[in-house]
Amino acid sequence: MKVLGIEQFPTPGSLGSSSFGETRMWRVTHGSYWKNDMMKDAITLWRELEEESGEELMLKFPVLSMGSLESKDYMNIRSQYPELPKLSPKEISEKYPALHNIPDDYEGLEHENCGVVKARKALQTVTKLTQVKYGAELLFDTKVVSVDKNSVTIEDGRTFYGKDICVCAGAYSIDFDKDKIATRREIEYIVFESPEGLPGGLLEFTKDGNEYYGMVDGDNFKMGEFAQRSISSMKDYFRDRMPEKFTQIKYFHPCYITMTDTGHFQYKTGKDGVHYA
Repeated sequence: MKVLGIEQFPTPGSLGSSSFGETRMWRVTHGSYWKNDMMKDAITLWRELEEESGEELMLKFPVLSMGSLESKDYMNIRSQYPELPKLSPKEISEKYPALHNIPDDYEGLEHENCGVVKARKALQTVTKLTQVKYGAELLFDTKVVSVDKNSVTIEDGRTFYGKDICVCAGAYSIDFDKDKIATRREIEYIVFESPEGLPGGLLEFTKDGNEYYGMVDGDNFKMGEFAQRSISSMKDYFRDRMPEKFTQIKYFHPCYITMTDTGHFQYKTGKDGVHYA
């Protein structure tokens, strides 16, 4: 079998791509159970890649989930771990001194089945395996302009033909989806210098329905707001919850995700016969 991979950016994980950054959080604690099933399947594949490559690509550690008792999302996670001790706002701050001003109606719990994928390293590993072991041809810095069931055309006019075509370009997959069932959303991460005083992973759910999440990112720590209203709202939250860390901001970087109007990720075979992921 011959495989051709085409990537519009110069290198895996380039700035502006869906995969920029050192890490991506994984967790089997979603309120939508189909996401948990999907995550379990993904973890199996990551472990297989680790075994085949001999590289450590996943880290597992407890994640702190905290939130208002009026938050549906927090209470959903809480219901999955009835046996775990619940932490008061004071106990959370004592254990993780970088967290401040936790509202009185909050509680927290630490749970397993979470961690991060080393995104940059994983991309480099996949690239090496596909080229060296499986003989795939990979074209970087090459933009695709059109996709059909059995053909792909790139910006210099060349067209490639194949038996099956899979578009797994993250947030850029929608550029080729003729049904246009999804939208691309940009989220800004705040990256700061040190994870000291913080859990390896953090999920926070407010009573207003906002969701914040953070994770180790190499030697740094990054924070984001899932349904981001504005970068200023994110900074206001960050300044209040982690005032010392706010002075250690290194940079902001965008993250792009694709979501359908029903809030689902995009996994389908289109009417054109192309597989979208």
